[in-house]
Amino acid sequence: MGRQEAEGIYTVVDVSFDVHRTLLMDCCACGVRMCAGGDGAAMPDSMKILEGIMTSTQNAEKKRQEQEETHRRAQLNAEQKAKDAASAEAAKARPQHIMALARHLGIDPVFDTDLLWIAEKAFDAPLPAGWSAHQDGQGNEYYYNSQDGKTCWEHPSENHFRSMALQHLAEKERKKAIERNLGKVRCFVGF
Repeated sequence: MGRQEAEGIYTVVDVSFDVHRTLLMDCCACGVRMCAGGDGAAMPDSMKILEGIMTSTQNAEKKRQEQEETHRRAQLNAEQKAKDAASAEAAKARPQHIMALARHLGIDPVFDTDLLWIAEKAFDAPLPAGWSAHQDGQGNEYYYNSQDGKTCWEHPSENHFRSMALQHLAEKERKKAIERNLGKVRCFVGF
């Protein structure tokens, strides 16, 4: 049995051989080793045996640590692969989610491709301060505001992005109307 004495000054290893009891002290400070039997006489053969036992124990501990490290690395590797797979899946689904969100915000993803950046911004928008996302029992996402205790099913910033989309759509329609009217004026004047 081994035990560490106060402040790591020396290690005592107590090993029984046939009749003898051998004590090995390893002085950590100076590296001097002393092996003595009950009568205090030096025992070089016992020293070799004890050093062999200590080496075997140290090797076993080192191997155990290496196995733990290998297991830890394999676990981290597996976790990273799972994260990478989830990221790849999310990246694949991203365009579809953005198109669906664009329609939800009132943007036609076919005719208003110049406004898809609004849907993209809305998709990537962080939650405002005090808000957190949760799921109900059926897996539907809802949002909770810890400051006032309110909950809602839509992202708290969704109305902001919907207003932004409507403003840009209105501006786009205004420009089209001006171009149509300008075309009529050109025809009337004869340009």
